[in-house]
Amino acid sequence: RKAKAEAAAAAEKERLQKQAAERKALVESETKSIQDKFEMVAAQGGDLGAFARRLARPTVKYRIQSVRSGYVESIDADRVARVALSLGAGREKPDDRIDHLAGVRLAVRRGDRVAIGAPLATLEKGSDPDALERAAAELIKAFAISPTPPPSKPLVVERIGC
Repeated sequence: RKAKAEAAAAAEKERLQKQAAERKALVESETKSIQDKFEMVAAQGGDLGAFARRLARPTVKYRIQSVRSGYVESIDADRVARVALSLGAGREKPDDRIDHLAGVRLAVRRGDRVAIGAPLATLEKGSDPDALERAAAELIKAFAISPTPPPSKPLVVERIGC
């Protein structure tokens, strides 16, 4: 029995070592592929700094919290979109600058139970914390909190042309 158990343990160890080696080879291959792509972009005069700017994190954040407990009855998507636009996440005019770090990150969905102080959303922006406070006052109005759970809605309302 002991010899059988030792043989099984040795086979498992060998299998795990083989998996680790395969994973390492895959990562090295993917890393080389990524490096090749960066070299190709640079060779064509591309801006490699653009990648770093796209991967940057927001520098200012503002969390919106529930002022009452209950259930999220609805979230006004139009109001959320207008708040995101006011932060610079989109353009109102063609020459407006976009803040690629700006946006609204929702923390709840319709039907979620929330307590007082629970996060509802986070406003994010590359700079200008004062804009976040103004936007927060508008965003809180997008959330309707009810003492009872909202009725469920079907995912498919109707089928057309089936």
